[in-house]
Amino acid sequence: MSDEKEKKEEIKNEVEEGEKKKKKKSPLPFILIIAGCAAVLTIALVNIIRTQMEYGHSAQVTNDAIDAIVVTEAPKDDGSPTQEEKPFRYDHQAALAKNPEAKGLIFIPATDVKLPIVQKLNDPSNEYYLHRGFDGEYSRAGTVYIDTNIKDGLEARHVILYGHHMGDGTMFSDNDKYRDASYYKEQGHDVFYVYTPDSVREYKIFSVYTPQPTGDTYTLFGAPNETDQAQKEATDKQFHEYASKWKSYAFYDTGVDVSNAKQIVTLSSCDINTGYKLRLVVQGVLVNETKV
Repeated sequence: MSDEKEKKEEIKNEVEEGEKKKKKKSPLPFILIIAGCAAVLTIALVNIIRTQMEYGHSAQVTNDAIDAIVVTEAPKDDGSPTQEEKPFRYDHQAALAKNPEAKGLIFIPATDVKLPIVQKLNDPSNEYYLHRGFDGEYSRAGTVYIDTNIKDGLEARHVILYGHHMGDGTMFSDNDKYRDASYYKEQGHDVFYVYTPDSVREYKIFSVYTPQPTGDTYTLFGAPNETDQAQKEATDKQFHEYASKWKSYAFYDTGVDVSNAKQIVTLSSCDINTGYKLRLVVQGVLVNETKV
């Protein structure tokens, strides 16, 4: 009985000793876990702050450019149906003074977006202004730019303008609203304007869709400067066929006639709904040009 009692006592002591060891277990793993979580949160916070600062910097660069190249003017009572939508003048000389590669300005009345347009010719990457502001320095938002392969710039039959879909709603972000036909049908939402050194061009939006980053949406057509009439007619015919094809890709029918299109401008940005795998394009056909 005595031996059995002693054994029970030993077992009891061992159990109690084990419990004590558990209680004395090192807190280091828990400290490391907490420290790791804190580090992750700190890095995330730093990234958020950095991103917001970059957004702010990009917006400031763009605003500075607009302040320099856009001259606000009081609307003139000249009977023009679009006068109230664009009561300003584009100063191309001021734009060139800030950036010799300036080409013009795009204005989208529906979102009150005014953005300078640039072009870097002979750029193998075609991304020079992807993350450069109008001042040529780093900018998260970049600058709206003409495809480097379009040698005729804003005079080409098909002008492709690239711009970011920014998380802060700037640049071409609001073009995403054109997915909705009801938005397109609102008064004044069916047009955008391109200001060149000597004219204001009005474009009627005829197609909105999400193509692949490469494909026939990005087919290039030069300026209509063919000297041979037969060649010009052949090129015009091909251009009109592409215009009809692009219209057929649209999310909804705009009812805009592109059968005799003289020029088309494509606004291209990333499509966030597909995880940036596709592009969102808004295409407009030239319907009017006013010399300035």
